Amino acid sequence: MNLKEGIAFIDKIEELSAMPALALDIMSMLNDPSSAVTEIVNKIRLDQAMVSFILKNCNSPLYGIRTEVTSILRAVNMLGYTNLKSIMMSYFMRNLYQLSAKNEVKEYLWRHSIAVAVFSKNIGKFVKLDSDEAYVAGLLHDIGKMILYLDDSVTYSTIVKEVEEGKGDFLSTEKRLLQFTHVDIGYFLLEKWKFAQILKDVVLYHHELQLFVGNDRIIGVVGFANHLTHVFVEKRFDNLDQFLEMFNIKESEMDKLVETSMVEIEKFFELF
Repeated sequence: MNLKEGIAFIDKIEELSAMPALALDIMSMLNDPSSAVTEIVNKIRLDQAMVSFILKNCNSPLYGIRTEVTSILRAVNMLGYTNLKSIMMSYFMRNLYQLSAKNEVKEYLWRHSIAVAVFSKNIGKFVKLDSDEAYVAGLLHDIGKMILYLDDSVTYSTIVKEVEEGKGDFLSTEKRLLQFTHVDIGYFLLEKWKFAQILKDVVLYHHELQLFVGNDRIIGVVGFANHLTHVFVEKRFDNLDQFLEMFNIKESEMDKLVETSMVEIEKFFELF
């Protein structure tokens, strides 16, 4: 499947048109240093669900703000652009994963994405990479799975079941049953939405260990976070030794990283 075919595949999924263009506009403004806070706040106020989501996050234990925040302007000022970008991307993704009635597969895919995002952020901090970018990369890394589910929920539910039963991994099972994979479709979606190249690279290569070096270290961060999620959230066997060696993380340091991340992940699960 080439880029043109991939975007045509995405365009036929009617549910994707429900994604709020406003969220993408605000993300663009947050990436522009010249954007005024008042302009961003006025944009956010156009969507009451977005306002509620930001205030709910701002007042959650995740950000440690002691007095209740009821003004969106105050929330933006207190959170800062970095935290707000992460919250906006979470809002954006939550809408995608809840376009129709919740079910076990969508819940599984959503919880996996949140867990990988949190682990990515904390690994990013440890290895001195941009933790905000790592969070967003982790949140987006498997977005192709949700697109495949929206296109054919029956087949993708079968894929998830086979993986959970240990009959194969996602890539090989997707290839066998669909002829293409979630990394391909995820890449085409981010290409269509004009996301940053590093985020597209994470989606495309987070299973490729040989690319976890040099300028692509954030790919390795998300790959490591993906494996940590398998072990500590989904209770699946996975080998972490290669990542510990790659990032020079001692066992005691990993224990602390996992403990901190698991507390934060549980708070996210409660929040969403």
